[in-house]
Amino acid sequence: MNAPDRYERFVVPEGTKKVSYERDTKIINAASFTVEREDHTIGNILRMQLHRDDNVLFAGYKLPHPLKYKIIVRIHTTSQSSPMQAYNQAINDLDKELDHLKNAFEKISIPSSRCIFRGGWLILTDLNVGSHCMVDCWIMLPLL
Repeated sequence: MNAPDRYERFVVPEGTKKVSYERDTKIINAASFTVEREDHTIGNILRMQLHRDDNVLFAGYKLPHPLKYKIIVRIHTTSQSSPMQAYNQAINDLDKELDHLKNAFEKISIPSSRCIFRGGWLILTDLNVGSHCMVDCWIMLPLL
């Protein structure tokens, strides 16, 4: 088959940086961050977190091609902040928020008969109804 190996979706090749930074030469306080081996999951979370920052004028991302496992995050900030500061602040804020969410899940008392951990997913099963609720517990953030 011509399909790429599955590990190529998440393993960063040797000699390749996870995140690279490129300053925009035409717009002041604008830059692009290329994040290797990520997709819409991280792109959307990061974009939304950047929008919460009052110093960010524009935040967006694109996935150049479905078979190229990288996203390009574009940030434009006010003169009060730089794109690098906004990116790092967004990553730190998301790290704290996800840590809080993880701790909240760990505090929930669930009978072991209703909780299954399989393949990185926590599956909560309501034995009375037979429905499943899948919650992704781990999200790895691309740190610069």
